[in-house]
Amino acid sequence: MNTDQDQSQEIWQVESGGQIFETNFAELTTWINESSLLRIDRVRKGNLRWIEAGKVPSLAVVFNAKESGEP
Repeated sequence: MNTDQDQSQEIWQVESGGQIFETNFAELTTWINESSLLRIDRVRKGNLRWIEAGKVPSLAVVFNAKESGEP
């Protein structure tokens, strides 16, 4: 099983401005790079509990890279 592909196919939800958006992991990384998704925005994967985006380990890596000027 290809876990990278599994991760990219998972549905994530983002709560922003009182609205819920559904997307995938790849789109979340794009939103982080565009500063559309902030560390304090709440996200969840599937039916898991809501959590701040900056506290999700896989997203924290993307936030840290962006803040360090890395791709």
